[in-house]
Amino acid sequence: MNQRLVLAPKSLIAFTTVGVLSLANCKARSGASDNDLKFIAHDKFHEVCEVPSSKEDYNALFCIARNILTRPSAREFHRKHFKDVLNVNKEMADRLKMLFDKDSSQIRDLTEGQYLAILMRNEHMWEPLVKYLSEVARLNGKDPSQAFKDKWTELFKSTLDNLDDLQALNDPLEAFVLIGEDDDFKSKKFSPQYRNLRLTVNHAYLGPDGQVIKPSSDGLKGEWIRFIKSAKKEFAMNIFDFDLMDVADAIVAARKRGVSARVGIDATVSCQKIDSRTGKPKAGCREKVLAVFNELKENGVSVFGVDSPGLNHQKMAAIDWSLKGKGKVLLSSGNLTQSCSGQEGDFEDFSPEIQKHIDRRRSLPNANHLIVFESDFGAALVNSELTKTLDLGLRGTVDSGSTRAYPVSGAFQIFGEVDPKTKEQSSMIMAFTPGGGYKNMNAVFLSQIIQKMDLKKGPMRMAQFAYSSQDVRNSILKKAKDTLKSHASFDFISVGDTPFSVQGWSKFLEMSDMRATTKDDVRESGRTVKVTTGYEPIPDGEWSNVFSSKEKLKQWRDQVRIAPRRFGEFPVKVDGKSLVENGREVKITVKIHHKLIAGGSVSTLGTSFNFSEGAETNNEQMIAIVDQRLADAARGIVNALAEDIEGTNPGPTKSVFCEAARRSLKKGGPLVKEFAVCGSLQSSSSTQAAAQAAVEETEPTDSDDLSGEDGVN
Repeated sequence: MNQRLVLAPKSLIAFTTVGVLSLANCKARSGASDNDLKFIAHDKFHEVCEVPSSKEDYNALFCIARNILTRPSAREFHRKHFKDVLNVNKEMADRLKMLFDKDSSQIRDLTEGQYLAILMRNEHMWEPLVKYLSEVARLNGKDPSQAFKDKWTELFKSTLDNLDDLQALNDPLEAFVLIGEDDDFKSKKFSPQYRNLRLTVNHAYLGPDGQVIKPSSDGLKGEWIRFIKSAKKEFAMNIFDFDLMDVADAIVAARKRGVSARVGIDATVSCQKIDSRTGKPKAGCREKVLAVFNELKENGVSVFGVDSPGLNHQKMAAIDWSLKGKGKVLLSSGNLTQSCSGQEGDFEDFSPEIQKHIDRRRSLPNANHLIVFESDFGAALVNSELTKTLDLGLRGTVDSGSTRAYPVSGAFQIFGEVDPKTKEQSSMIMAFTPGGGYKNMNAVFLSQIIQKMDLKKGPMRMAQFAYSSQDVRNSILKKAKDTLKSHASFDFISVGDTPFSVQGWSKFLEMSDMRATTKDDVRESGRTVKVTTGYEPIPDGEWSNVFSSKEKLKQWRDQVRIAPRRFGEFPVKVDGKSLVENGREVKITVKIHHKLIAGGSVSTLGTSFNFSEGAETNNEQMIAIVDQRLADAARGIVNALAEDIEGTNPGPTKSVFCEAARRSLKKGGPLVKEFAVCGSLQSSSSTQAAAQAAVEETEPTDSDDLSGEDGVN
């Protein structure tokens, strides 16, 4: 097997052939001093790794890699002795500078994929490395002897002495491919390592022939329960928010039948973060989540309150990664909450007294989806990521100064089955923040994926909860320019969650060539925040220049849409007065919660990562799947929302531009001439009074006071 690094099959991104790393002369640079490993033995966290049985034993290989690369002293050793090895040529340096906007001619860290490739070529190192990790653990933080340091320094030196044939390690931005023992890159044909990928969506969407595919009665929650019930030996998951007790019951039942179970929940939401001043859980604690946490803990489940510098935002699980042929993975866009995964939406969260006043048709789940697939390699990969978070307690990136930082993990690719119609082999690329996508998921992972989408195979569609990434925005703009330059039309439709689509940081707003006007507002706490006062068109905006005629610009703006009117915040009222329960106004909230883009044969189904700057510091999963059938399904999800096929009056939803115009007029802003394209805003008159009257239609409650995007989930 010739293991190498590659980002995707030709259908997505061409195989890289440019030689970048100067590896041929590594032997001359491998002199390590006696003190190089001085602090490696002082690392206190460890786990027991087994010697890999073969190159397909990714459970053992991942164990070695994460236990070496997560040790600060080991990272420093590799930085020092791979310094020359990690120099890149001008072409790669220019590419990195374009992505990172800084000089990246010197890469500081090996990615986890690069280290795995080194292990693949150094089988003689497997047993000594496992022995080293075991001996370090037995030291239990004590200062090692000089003989110990000399012995293991020589071992690490030998890693450098066996890199002569590693020209394949030529790109830190390429994914590490998990392939079978007999696969060969020369033939570019790979045995399928994942099968039976199944998509579940909790709202109606359009099939390949335009047929409406309706959701199941038990929705995403039912899929989670069936997934857990199928576990034979082991189960692990990590999630932001978890208040579904019947899912917790399924985990407890699995534990009672002998399945080992590990569960991570965000520490703040699960009430595990305590305010040192008050001794009470910090703001954000949810009693229902604490009840789930305690139920799991009291019944023998290993449950962790995960404290991330951002949000512990993953929504993923794996089972049976150590049972050959039984591994399985679940990846979701939604939390394990009633609002995200319960098909009844918020209705079930209220008392019977309140429920009798709620229109059940109004209570919908947040728009979400999940995927489940069978894969030993995929389950091993997801479990490895979960182990870093749950068992090793890693936090932050190597640049954050954390002594328990996640390694630079790059990305990982797994091949699937061949589509009988297109003859294209499916594949998926998975990356995890923090640290994945070479520490910049928006620029390195998402933006490159967008650029490689072949729109002849299918138009671009996008559905996002929170979208603030300048890198993704720039990539879509470049794709639009390149497509129009080739004399083809740029077929694009997006649907964003309405409140977030009109925030000042929203790239949907910017893509509509609109911007928010703001003023400073001083709160009771003394904190000054920016408050939106209205909206105005951006003079000579970039998108206006791309779509130069008024007709084309209007058409473009019409394609950047908000959610259907069934989505939003709806106060529950009786006799015109809002109901209050436990001191809070009773509201039904329905959100667009997908994190999805699709173009050509590529989609990001199964992703938890909002296309935002804040998501980079979160714990997230990011997936790009090359599969025409799934890309078509992803487009069907967006098209169904964009046309509101489940609404009372199906048809195109409102544009972000016209929603911003409506809100601006409602706030008393001027009726600028550009708003004329929004029709009803002018009514039959162009006067301010007529325009104001036109916006007094039945709408969800406007949510304007959203000063940032860090709290999205």
